[in-house]
Amino acid sequence: MFNPTSSGRGEISIRSAVAVVLGFMMLLAACSNDDGSDATASDNTRASAEDSGEVTAGGDLVVGSEADEGKQAESPAVDAENSVGAGGLSDTAALQPIDIGRDIIFTAVISVEVVDVPAASQQAMTAIQGLGGILYGQNATTDGVPRSTLTFKVPPKDFQTALARLGEIGFLRDQQVSADDVTERVVDLQSQIITWEASVARLRGFLEGATTLPEIAELERQLLDRETNLERLRGSLRTVQDQVSLATITLTMTQKVPGPELEVIETGYLSRDGDITCPGEDDLDVDEGDLVTVCYVITNTGDTLLGELFIRDEGLDIDLDDMTVVAGSLDSPLAVGASVVLSAEVTAEPFTTGRAQVTAVTVSDDGTDLRFGSTSARGDFNLTVEEDTSLPGFLDGLSAGFAVLLVAIEVFVVSLGFLLPFIWVIPVLWWLNRWNRRRKAKQLAAAHEHLSNIPPPSAPAPDGGASKNEEPNDEEPNNDEPNNDEPNDEEPNDD
Repeated sequence: MFNPTSSGRGEISIRSAVAVVLGFMMLLAACSNDDGSDATASDNTRASAEDSGEVTAGGDLVVGSEADEGKQAESPAVDAENSVGAGGLSDTAALQPIDIGRDIIFTAVISVEVVDVPAASQQAMTAIQGLGGILYGQNATTDGVPRSTLTFKVPPKDFQTALARLGEIGFLRDQQVSADDVTERVVDLQSQIITWEASVARLRGFLEGATTLPEIAELERQLLDRETNLERLRGSLRTVQDQVSLATITLTMTQKVPGPELEVIETGYLSRDGDITCPGEDDLDVDEGDLVTVCYVITNTGDTLLGELFIRDEGLDIDLDDMTVVAGSLDSPLAVGASVVLSAEVTAEPFTTGRAQVTAVTVSDDGTDLRFGSTSARGDFNLTVEEDTSLPGFLDGLSAGFAVLLVAIEVFVVSLGFLLPFIWVIPVLWWLNRWNRRRKAKQLAAAHEHLSNIPPPSAPAPDGGASKNEEPNDEEPNNDEPNNDEPNDEEPNDD
């Protein structure tokens, strides 16, 4: 078995010559790019491989570049049926997009909110099947909130159409789309596959010319390793090509949770435009001082009745008391899907814009609060006001005067209303004042009468005695007054 004939030795010599040329070229590439992906052989096998021109797979890039230029040389000893993966390049070329010449992987992740998850899943599958797509996987759960995740594969040319159809199934919550260009990765895998195919072919040639059992065992081990790596590369290439040939869309559908929801649309129009009614325009340009009618369209987008509407426009300083009902009614709960239209008239002023905030609570048919929670929504209205830069005139002054007069009247009325509860204080204070004046008058009269009853005092003599011309007083002495000249017969007080 290991003693070939003379013709066989001639074929082996030809193989050796070709292998030497290829090995020399691969050795040059190995000096610039050290791959080191092959396992080391024993000393005898390494010497045999060097004599025949074989090197490790470090020269893969050289062979791959030669394959791209159409200059690769195949071993004459390897026939068509023994060549592994001979049709790899032609298959890859057929999968490349012709329109742009690039290999791109399209992926998308969509999240939608639906009313009925099973019905929406069937609708999604029908929409994708109409585009030639297929369902690759499904994961559904009913724990808590019902949810279903579907994975679709569609042709890249129908990728955008599929996204549009799936987005219309329910309320689109989130959408992420990406495009990954893998052209360089595909080219690199193809180049490595060509190099490993050439290496496998050479090892098979060396195996046919092996003469010793250790040499055969070593070559078979290396051949197995290289064929394994070759199949791994082919599998990676097929995976990438499958991803390029079919775009991937992951759709997650979540069932809508019952609850109250509101939608507020705020618009406006010039009041002098009598032909226009609510709703008006989202953006409005007016001059300072123009009368603007602001419209509020409030819609119940949830699944419960709503009541106790509270509306406040902070930007225009308007609340519910300043509004007029144009359509609908506020006397009864707002039904599911129903709307109420309100309007208010304001004077345009610079640097103002509409910012309406509406809140409501869940109620029953008779308006009783169900205690299920409340909801709120906001509507914005862009109002651009051209500021009036002209000088004020007579009418402006007259208007300002009337405004000041109105303010004064308002202040007077407010003050009067504030003092009215205390009107009783005025007669009380008047009575107290009169009583106090009478009391003081009585006290003053009593003081004058007392002073008039007191005799005036007589002036004493200069020497302190009686006057010489003064006549003696014949009046009886007053016995009531004590006589200091008479002796006191009372016993002395020992105390």
